Amino acid sequence: MKTKTRARVTTTDAEIDAAIAQASVYEQYRPKAVAATYRAKDDVIAIKLATGVELVIPRKLMQGLGKADPRDVSKIEIDDYG
Repeated sequence: MKTKTRARVTTTDAEIDAAIAQASVYEQYRPKAVAATYRAKDDVIAIKLATGVELVIPRKLMQGLGKADPRDVSKIEIDDYG
């Protein structure tokens, strides 16, 4: 029976530093949520992104919120990563 040779990937510190630098350039374009509210009048969730774009999604179309009590939906929190 033959044993498989494991592949080994080597990443240098310079490559890691370059990847981190590139990621920080693109961070400003990442769709990051900065605010979210429940609009009871229209029964929608409005999510404002750092880019200024606002997404408005009917509550009933959002996974896990279709059967939720609107009073509970109004308690929206955004985590550290938006």
